[in-house]
Amino acid sequence: MIAEIAQLARPRYHIAGGQGLFYTRPPYINKDLGAGIRATRFVGLGAVNNSSKQKFLHALALQPSSDMTPEALSQQPDGSTPSPYELNQGRAGKRRAGDAEVSCTMCAQQRCQQQLKRATSMCALPSS
Repeated sequence: MIAEIAQLARPRYHIAGGQGLFYTRPPYINKDLGAGIRATRFVGLGAVNNSSKQKFLHALALQPSSDMTPEALSQQPDGSTPSPYELNQGRAGKRRAGDAEVSCTMCAQQRCQQQLKRATSMCALPSS
Protein backbone atom coordinates (compact mmCIF):
# COMPACT_ATOMS: atom_id res chain seq x y z
CA MET A 1 0.00 0.00 0.00
CA ILE A 2 2.85 2.43 0.83
CA ALA A 3 4.46 1.61 -2.52
CA GLU A 4 1.25 2.47 -4.36
CA ILE A 5 0.94 5.80 -2.52
CA ALA A 6 4.60 6.64 -3.19
CA GLN A 7 4.15 5.86 -6.90
CA LEU A 8 1.14 8.14 -7.23
CA ALA A 9 2.33 10.95 -4.93
CA ARG A 10 5.89 10.99 -6.36
CA PRO A 11 7.29 12.83 -3.31
CA ARG A 12 10.62 14.63 -3.51
CA TYR A 13 11.62 12.98 -0.23
CA HIS A 14 10.37 9.70 1.27
CA ILE A 15 11.36 9.36 4.94
CA ALA A 16 10.66 6.12 6.81
CA GLY A 17 11.51 4.47 10.10
CA GLY A 18 10.74 1.25 11.88
CA GLN A 19 13.49 -1.00 10.57
CA GLY A 20 15.99 0.21 13.16
CA LEU A 21 18.73 1.25 10.73
CA PHE A 22 19.82 4.34 8.85
CA TYR A 23 19.75 3.98 5.07
CA THR A 24 19.84 6.32 2.09
CA ARG A 25 19.54 5.16 -1.47
CA PRO A 26 20.44 6.99 -4.69
CA PRO A 27 17.57 9.16 -5.97
CA TYR A 28 15.10 7.27 -8.11
CA ILE A 29 13.09 8.54 -11.06
CA ASN A 30 9.31 8.27 -10.91
CA LYS A 31 7.10 7.68 -13.92
CA ASP A 32 5.79 10.76 -15.76
CA LEU A 33 2.11 11.14 -14.86
CA GLY A 34 1.62 14.19 -17.06
CA ALA A 35 3.59 16.84 -15.15
CA GLY A 36 7.06 15.57 -16.04
CA ILE A 37 9.30 13.06 -14.31
CA ARG A 38 10.04 13.47 -10.61
CA ALA A 39 13.03 12.30 -8.59
CA THR A 40 12.54 10.92 -5.07
CA ARG A 41 15.20 10.59 -2.39
CA PHE A 42 14.57 7.83 0.16
CA VAL A 43 15.90 8.05 3.73
CA GLY A 44 15.37 5.31 6.33
CA LEU A 45 15.99 6.38 9.92
CA GLY A 46 17.36 4.28 12.77
CA ALA A 47 15.68 3.88 16.15
CA VAL A 48 16.19 6.63 18.74
CA ASN A 49 19.13 5.93 21.10
CA ASN A 50 20.08 2.76 19.22
CA SER A 51 23.17 0.90 20.44
CA SER A 52 24.93 1.04 17.03
CA LYS A 53 24.69 4.87 17.01
CA GLN A 54 22.88 4.97 13.67
CA LYS A 55 21.27 8.27 12.65
CA PHE A 56 17.72 8.73 13.84
CA LEU A 57 17.45 12.36 12.69
CA HIS A 58 18.09 13.77 9.23
CA ALA A 59 18.11 17.49 8.34
CA LEU A 60 16.76 18.69 5.00
CA ALA A 61 17.01 22.12 3.35
CA LEU A 62 13.77 22.15 1.36
CA GLN A 63 12.58 24.64 -1.21
CA PRO A 64 8.79 24.59 -1.65
CA SER A 65 7.88 23.06 -5.01
CA SER A 66 5.55 26.02 -5.61
CA ASP A 67 8.71 28.19 -5.77
CA MET A 68 10.38 25.89 -8.31
CA THR A 69 10.05 25.85 -12.10
CA PRO A 70 8.67 22.73 -13.82
CA GLU A 71 12.14 22.23 -15.35
CA ALA A 72 13.78 22.25 -11.91
CA LEU A 73 11.19 19.77 -10.58
CA SER A 74 11.81 17.44 -13.55
CA GLN A 75 15.60 17.52 -13.25
CA GLN A 76 17.31 14.12 -12.93
CA PRO A 77 19.98 14.12 -10.20
CA ASP A 78 23.36 12.51 -10.95
CA GLY A 79 23.40 8.82 -10.09
CA SER A 80 19.60 8.41 -10.28
CA THR A 81 18.14 4.96 -10.73
CA PRO A 82 14.80 3.69 -12.04
CA SER A 83 11.98 3.58 -9.52
CA PRO A 84 12.17 0.43 -7.38
CA TYR A 85 8.37 0.28 -7.46
CA GLU A 86 8.26 0.03 -11.25
CA LEU A 87 10.95 -2.67 -11.20
CA ASN A 88 8.79 -4.73 -8.83
CA GLN A 89 5.76 -4.34 -11.11
CA GLY A 90 7.67 -6.22 -13.78
CA ARG A 91 7.72 -9.15 -11.38
CA ALA A 92 3.98 -8.79 -10.68
CA GLY A 93 4.72 -7.26 -7.27
CA LYS A 94 6.03 -10.57 -5.94
CA ARG A 95 9.31 -11.77 -4.48
CA ARG A 96 10.63 -15.29 -4.60
CA ALA A 97 11.15 -16.86 -1.17
CA GLY A 98 12.60 -20.32 -1.67
CA ASP A 99 10.23 -22.07 -4.08
CA ALA A 100 7.13 -20.14 -3.03
CA GLU A 101 6.18 -16.70 -4.26
CA VAL A 102 5.09 -14.31 -1.54
CA SER A 103 3.15 -11.12 -2.12
CA CYS A 104 4.99 -8.07 -0.75
CA THR A 105 1.71 -6.62 0.48
CA MET A 106 0.96 -9.79 2.45
CA CYS A 107 4.42 -9.68 4.06
CA ALA A 108 3.89 -6.06 5.08
CA GLN A 109 0.48 -6.86 6.57
CA GLN A 110 1.91 -9.80 8.52
CA ARG A 111 4.75 -7.63 9.89
CA CYS A 112 2.23 -5.00 10.93
CA GLN A 113 0.06 -7.59 12.68
CA GLN A 114 3.10 -9.04 14.49
CA GLN A 115 4.15 -5.59 15.70
CA LEU A 116 0.60 -4.87 16.85
CA LYS A 117 0.48 -8.17 18.79
CA ARG A 118 3.82 -7.37 20.48
CA ALA A 119 2.68 -3.87 21.40
CA THR A 120 -0.66 -5.12 22.77
CA SER A 121 0.96 -7.87 24.81
CA MET A 122 3.35 -5.34 26.36
CA CYS A 123 0.41 -3.15 27.39
CA ALA A 124 -1.82 -5.96 28.67
CA LEU A 125 -2.72 -5.86 32.35
CA PRO A 126 -1.88 -8.93 34.40
CA SER A 127 -4.94 -11.00 35.25
CA SER A 128 -5.82 -11.19 38.92
